[in-house]
Amino acid sequence: SIKLKNLSKKDTIYIFPGGASYYSRREYALFDELELGIKCIRSRFPSEISNKVLTAYLNSSLLIWYSLNKLESIDFFRNTVFANLRIPNNKKFDFNENFQKIEGLVDIIIKEEIKILKEIIKIISKKNFDRENLEIKINKHNDIVSGYAYEIDNIFYEVLGIDKEKKQLIENYLRTNYIYLYGKE
Repeated sequence: SIKLKNLSKKDTIYIFPGGASYYSRREYALFDELELGIKCIRSRFPSEISNKVLTAYLNSSLLIWYSLNKLESIDFFRNTVFANLRIPNNKKFDFNENFQKIEGLVDIIIKEEIKILKEIIKIISKKNFDRENLEIKINKHNDIVSGYAYEIDNIFYEVLGIDKEKKQLIENYLRTNYIYLYGKE
């Protein structure tokens, strides 16, 4: 299990009310945790699962499906949901190579996020910025990042031994419940 800590320094996962989770490696607090009521967590056993991989897992379609079916919520901010999450680790599975792939994909996603944020700031800092152009850039960005997230999902499916049939059932369930997944709709 993962110990919740009020950490505001390096290599932290922030979980917001509603369940959104983000990874940060800042030297200073990214958010005022107390004011916003944000949970900050860090893996107690980084040799088993890094914070980047844990963040990827918290955002994976597999965990969303599990949480909706077993916990009836994807709001990981709620203690009753968070306490019942099942987190994979290196002891049970041979994740080393796969963890490295996931961490590499997370790094790419972070770079893409920084890039789009810089573009957004540049666009909206203009007096009469083109909202349509902004929307096009954001949609293109979301499509790129979704492709990387889908690669991460597929790594989790493979490592956890989920075959194509079960994967298809999971993806169909999520799409039926209007949860966006990369690829064909």
